[in-house]
Amino acid sequence: MINKSNFNLHNAFADYFNDTELKPYLFALSKKMGEGHICLDLKSIPTEEEFWSGYDGDKSLVESSSLEFSQFVSLNGIDKAKPFVINNNKLYLNRYFEYETAIIDNLKELIKVAPENKQKRIDFLNANKEFISKLALNLDTSNYQEDEIPDWQLIGALQAYINNFTIITGGPGTGKTTTVAKIIAILLQDNPKINIALAAPTGKAAVRMKESLLNNKDAEIWGIKGLIDSLKPSTIHRLLGSIKDAPYFKRNKQNPLDFDVIIIDESSMIGTPLFSKLLEAVNPEKTKLILLGDANQLASVDAGSLFGDICLTQKQGLNNFTEESKVFFNSFLNSKHQIPMHSFSLKLKENLLNEHVIELKKTFRYDTTSTMGVFTKAMIQGNVDKVKETIKIKDDSLVFDSEYSASLFNEIVAKYSNFINEKDTYIALQAINDVKVICAIKQSKEGVYYTNERIEKALKLKFDNEANIDGVKNTKFNPSSDFYHNQPIIVTKNYPDLGLFNGDVGIIRRTNEENLLKAFFLDGDNQGKLKEISPGFIAECETVFAMTIHKSQGSEFKEVLVILPKKSDIQLVTRELIYTAVTRAKEKATIQGSEEVLSAATERKVQRASGITERILIKE
Repeated sequence: MINKSNFNLHNAFADYFNDTELKPYLFALSKKMGEGHICLDLKSIPTEEEFWSGYDGDKSLVESSSLEFSQFVSLNGIDKAKPFVINNNKLYLNRYFEYETAIIDNLKELIKVAPENKQKRIDFLNANKEFISKLALNLDTSNYQEDEIPDWQLIGALQAYINNFTIITGGPGTGKTTTVAKIIAILLQDNPKINIALAAPTGKAAVRMKESLLNNKDAEIWGIKGLIDSLKPSTIHRLLGSIKDAPYFKRNKQNPLDFDVIIIDESSMIGTPLFSKLLEAVNPEKTKLILLGDANQLASVDAGSLFGDICLTQKQGLNNFTEESKVFFNSFLNSKHQIPMHSFSLKLKENLLNEHVIELKKTFRYDTTSTMGVFTKAMIQGNVDKVKETIKIKDDSLVFDSEYSASLFNEIVAKYSNFINEKDTYIALQAINDVKVICAIKQSKEGVYYTNERIEKALKLKFDNEANIDGVKNTKFNPSSDFYHNQPIIVTKNYPDLGLFNGDVGIIRRTNEENLLKAFFLDGDNQGKLKEISPGFIAECETVFAMTIHKSQGSEFKEVLVILPKKSDIQLVTRELIYTAVTRAKEKATIQGSEEVLSAATERKVQRASGITERILIKE
């Protein structure tokens, strides 16, 4: 019988192969993979005692063992029967090396465009300059930074039309969805019967992309509203066709997706295994793949940081072009928004992803010189001094509360009463996004579980007091351990049969007709409609007044309250985590946390080992 108190998963994994010299490497690989790494970087194996805590072997063997001679290790994946691979001084589980290899091979296939097809696309763009000019920016750039001046949105749209594979990255409010609208406008001009798929890692992110496209003020002018309205956003799992209790999908290399264009939002959330399977299912002869995301956001919950790793292949910097390309793009741009010929030039010509990755530089949500703008930039750069300086500034858009003020907490959570008071469930589901409390961790008094209970108590007290004033019973909000009226929930498992997926948010409400509790969700397939489901069918869900920062990815809220742990040594709390949390806010963010915790997080960067960046950069 296993003694569970002494059981160590990483030791068990290492012991399974019964190789004394290999054992410390396998322990380290298992631990690193548990932290989201794809592989173990053999040039920087951790030496800290904390990392090796629980290891029951001789870790000094790390310095003397020759892995390439192990019967279990293949050099460069040549022997596919062996469970481990060494490549570029990195140790992989064979399966993850194969994922990386498949991603690179499929990217190469997708990026290839026959010269005659590329010229045909360029000819089409030149023949439609009058139409494309309607998509160009024409703004006052007097207060712009130099790298913000070019119309990166239209440049990205033109690139996406010319290429089969395009990445469009950028921070909040830089216009990623607007760029998609411009891409769709050009594609529709070329092919009125264009077949487009919209997808994202979570259901809510996919639905939000469609809603943002429909809300684009120029959608009607550009003639794309009808097409967008007909699109059915989905999760990537649903797009690929999940197979119950299997890691495979119905759509694959033998049965590829049948779309002309696939647009994926929130791509930083895609783990390496899923990205590999997505690329496998894209037909390079027929389909364009366009990825949207913020490379500075948190990496996926699953293994890898694929989106960021691909963007890192542009080591010379993003948005660099040949002189010929600059001249071509400038011919479509308003004179105030052209690419300067003296800059943004390609220096490293041999790169698989040259002119396939576009970064949108100008945020239209807030001024880059504002407190929010300076704070987010300092956080991305890891500039502790600037972060400390910024949080002392009094600003309505960014508030820093080092005292963890209970009155401020109650003032913010009281705004949840807006959706509770709203009788129309469809409007109430939209009003949920007016405010959101997001936590860095799950446990402790600053964690999501305790905070949800705290919010429930605060709201119950508020509605009890209001009912007492009116001399009536509080029927609006009485939380319990089971489902209850006006309870917001988040689905934590995929329910494809119900059309619900991990991350979908709904409201439990008592129906007037039957006086039964039902779960209501926005119907992503039918704009303006609701899904009504018995809560008993949704066993895997949680109350979601408060949610983790990881779960908040792919969402936007008018106002957020970010609650940080009081301990400064929690490795999970990184600059990417803080950046992701604060940028969920469209109008206002309040951070409850100490300066010490914020400084430690600013210095702490997520670094997941993978080999994909350097493998793409290696010239074959």
